[in-house]
Amino acid sequence: MAKRVIHIKPGESVEIRVSEKEEKDYYTVQEVADKVGLNYYTVQKHIADGKLIGNKIGRSHRISKENYQKYLKNQ
Repeated sequence: MAKRVIHIKPGESVEIRVSEKEEKDYYTVQEVADKVGLNYYTVQKHIADGKLIGNKIGRSHRISKENYQKYLKNQ
């Protein structure tokens, strides 16, 4: 669960609504591996081979929801 910090002044009231499950627009390599039942390194290889399209952010990849759906259809 993501941590959220809210600063309020004394006497102020704030209503916070947090959904139980936030829908993601992207997945990590590990999340994709867990969802499809593959090893982390196999998913990385599929990205390297072009079977799965991932965007490199820093030292890790992120897979968009759309690319994940395409990957599932082609598998």
